Amino acid sequence: MGRSTRNKVRFQIEKSADCMDRCLAHLKNATDLGDGNSTPINASMPNLVSLVLSVKDVLLKFRSEL
Repeated sequence: MGRSTRNKVRFQIEKSADCMDRCLAHLKNATDLGDGNSTPINASMPNLVSLVLSVKDVLLKFRSEL
């Protein structure tokens, strides 16, 4: 028997949250490559990480409310 539409949406939202985890890993790699010597990376990274974490939190909250 197939999954309900609600479960399909929940699954897609969970996969989106997983993408945020991968995004955080890529941002960490970029930070590591900058080796602390890149002014643009050092200046932007805290905001980028905060943004990604906020998006992930919203996704997980939305999923839990479905």
